[in-house]
Amino acid sequence: MKHILLSLSLVMFLFACSKTDKSTNNSEKVSKFLSNFESLQLPLSPSEIKKGEIIETNFLDILADTIGGFSSNYPDGAIHFKDEYYYIGKIKSENKDFHVIIVGKMPTEAVFGLMSGALLEANLYTISTDGKIISVIPFAYFSEGENWGMTASVNKKLEIETKLDKTVKKYKIEENGNIKAVSETSEETGEEFKKFIAESYKAEGSYFNSSKTRMINYGVSEEQFIYIANEYIPNIDEKICYKPVVFETANYITILLTYRDDANESADLFTVSKNGKIISEKSEIYYFGEKADEGSIEIKASGDNTMLVSCKQVVSKKFGNGTGLSTTFYYYKIDENGKLEKTEAPLIFTDDRDGETYKIVEIGKQFWLAENFRYKPKTGKYGGFDGNYWAYDEKEANIAKYGYLYDYETAQNIAPTGWHLPTKEEFETLVNQCGDQAFDLLSKEKDGLNVVYGGWFYEESMAFVREGNETGFWSATKKDKDNAWLCIFQREYKYVFIRERFMAGVGASVRLIRDE
Repeated sequence: MKHILLSLSLVMFLFACSKTDKSTNNSEKVSKFLSNFESLQLPLSPSEIKKGEIIETNFLDILADTIGGFSSNYPDGAIHFKDEYYYIGKIKSENKDFHVIIVGKMPTEAVFGLMSGALLEANLYTISTDGKIISVIPFAYFSEGENWGMTASVNKKLEIETKLDKTVKKYKIEENGNIKAVSETSEETGEEFKKFIAESYKAEGSYFNSSKTRMINYGVSEEQFIYIANEYIPNIDEKICYKPVVFETANYITILLTYRDDANESADLFTVSKNGKIISEKSEIYYFGEKADEGSIEIKASGDNTMLVSCKQVVSKKFGNGTGLSTTFYYYKIDENGKLEKTEAPLIFTDDRDGETYKIVEIGKQFWLAENFRYKPKTGKYGGFDGNYWAYDEKEANIAKYGYLYDYETAQNIAPTGWHLPTKEEFETLVNQCGDQAFDLLSKEKDGLNVVYGGWFYEESMAFVREGNETGFWSATKKDKDNAWLCIFQREYKYVFIRERFMAGVGASVRLIRDE
């Protein structure tokens, strides 16, 4: 037993000695490595850095053995710098437990928007005396021959400051070698950003729809630089920007940046602070062109500094043996602080033509107006406008209660963008999915159509009839040249059915269904 313990103790002693020797050897290798390069005097900035010697293979081996490689992207721990990297220098620190070094990458071909040139990158590392990486941050990068890039400085207190355009970040190297972020500020004077906002398109009131204002200042110069978030966002090569669209609120600004090439139109959506710092962003929020048959974006702002963004995509798809159009909507909510998040379909709709607001109800997979439509068309036969419609008993108060009664032709042409007059098949889907309880379920106010019995108008006799007992909703489907299908509710019999009626001279109510 004593021999076993003695042997174990001897093994542990030898292991400890070998470990100590290895650690000492590593430290010596690191010291030898660092001794080959010039120490940099503080304070220091990238413009004062001179290119040092090329890292030779034997030094790479030393670093691979001791530090394990500056790049964490390689699982084998090798340094992978080879001879395209060069060592710039080391910084003497008062704390002897770690070294501060800067490693730069030899200039390589690089392209930044409309600028091109050779790229220099440099990172600042803190490493322990035995060659282990403690922390690393970007220290500088710039394109040779161009006044562009990130600059930095480090002082005798080991305080680091980096600057990219107008954004300044400050770091502190702590006593243990960790690099701690201290602050991030902006030197933005506001003049360039204010100029950008002033020259952008201001949406009328609180509403914007790209399908109605698509050609806003089409053909902005390809050389234009968009100034957002304290940095320039150049137009993508061979693409042209429309004039940016902006919404301003008390807390933030929403910016829609739309661009196009020969094949497609797309847009990026930003919310930014008042000095231009990005809060949220969504790239390629919709397409129009080769990728989509139709695309549009609608933005509505409300009085509480929130916004609803609706994106519509129409794409050709195969259905059975043929093809058809598939319409998809995406919705985003911008909260009062400018945060952009995806959201569910809204259950309120405002017709931007007259400002009328309607409740929406989701029944199955369909979205219906939960109120009778009351849009007033323009110039008409009976003192109205561009169509025939009537308020029940010609009383203004009945418009809010029942909506208008429209003739068939007028009903076909009054739906706003994103909505349509239901087909006979869509009414059948609505009724059939409710089964024997269709009348009760669809009539109720909550989770139903909130049916009101606004009666009918017959032009031949100029009579308003069946108020309080019956109502009919036009469909978009004709039975023949004289008759069209309606969905009819009868209150006294508690019955809902779909039936054809003579079209000419008949006024009925309208309920719209949202495009799929």
